[in-house]
Amino acid sequence: MNLLAARGRFDEALAEGVRARALDPLSVTTCAIVGWVLIFMRDYERAVQELRTPLEMDPTWVLGHLWSAWPKFQLGQQDEAIVGLEKAMALWGNTSYTRAHLALGLAVAGREGQARLALAALREMSSTRYVSSVLLAMIETALGDRDAAFVCLQQALRDRDHWLVYLDVDSRFDPLRGEPRFEALRRSVGLAPDASSPPAAGLTESTAITTPHPNSARPGAN
Repeated sequence: MNLLAARGRFDEALAEGVRARALDPLSVTTCAIVGWVLIFMRDYERAVQELRTPLEMDPTWVLGHLWSAWPKFQLGQQDEAIVGLEKAMALWGNTSYTRAHLALGLAVAGREGQARLALAALREMSSTRYVSSVLLAMIETALGDRDAAFVCLQQALRDRDHWLVYLDVDSRFDPLRGEPRFEALRRSVGLAPDASSPPAAGLTESTAITTPHPNSARPGAN
């Protein structure tokens, strides 16, 4: 499913997500797959809606709070997104992953001073533990520093960071598209030369989700 989404093959990725949810409707992870794919499709309202159910099933599921934040930012729900990121940090602790997502959220929300302080803390943290250079690049991009973002992305390439396969579909990289450095990075990752344009937003008729929602399969649901 991840490979399909990264390649922009959203119809197939959604079909896999729907099938996984039908097979294991009580797993928060499988119930979130459709929402995860919808984020890359830029159907943010549907993504938030789909990710709400697994969080209702398990409010302590950290990835659900992290995944829900980006579509909420895109929908202008900045305060709610920040609350979710802070909740994720409270649940998972002060990890580089949760801190980086919060720093990114602060940057997207226009809280530049707080975002830069968080970024500085992450860079200090990177001297003693792993910090994803892709996440650092996302933060730098949100802060408007493209040169610093590309430095981070080159480090991510050296680190073989798996998130680079999402370059073509992750909207957080949109400000970098069209630059020769971005196309060169894509070629280094091995992405197809004709797939660098971001995907169109929303569902098409062929990707409509028609299977029952997991709530219908939960015990006691009628």
